[in-house]
Amino acid sequence: MKTHNLEFSFKGSRTYIHGTDIYNNMFDYLQDIKYEISTIDLSFHGVAKANLEISEEKPEDESLLKFAYKYTDQQNNKTILYGVENDNEVECRYEYPEEDICNLSELDLEKQEVILKKDSSFSFIENTVAIKK
Repeated sequence: MKTHNLEFSFKGSRTYIHGTDIYNNMFDYLQDIKYEISTIDLSFHGVAKANLEISEEKPEDESLLKFAYKYTDQQNNKTILYGVENDNEVECRYEYPEEDICNLSELDLEKQEVILKKDSSFSFIENTVAIKK
C-alpha cells in the first residue's frame, strides 16, 4: 500500500489540525505530483490532533479515518485518498487572526454578499472560512 505523510502546524491557539490546512496541504501535494484536478470533494470524519498519512486504501477501522479527499482529474479519472493520523506529533503553530480577515471584509446586506476589500496573507479557503463566521 502506497502512503504519503503530510505535516501540519496548528492554527492560532487550536490543538487540532484545521480543515483549511488539510485542504491547502492536499491541494499542494497533488500539484507537486503533477495532478491536474478538475473537481474535489473533501469530507471530514474526525478531528486530527497529530500529523496525517494519506493512502488510496480506506482504513479497515473507519474510526481512524479523519478525512476523505475525492477528486477527478482532467482525464475524468476519479480517485479517493484517505487521511488517518500517524504517530508524528504536530510541532509548529502559526497565527491566524480571523478578526483581521473579517476587518478587511465588507458586508452588503442588500446584495447578500461579503467582499474582501483587501488581500490578506491567507489562502482563498482560509479567507472564506474566516468570513463565513
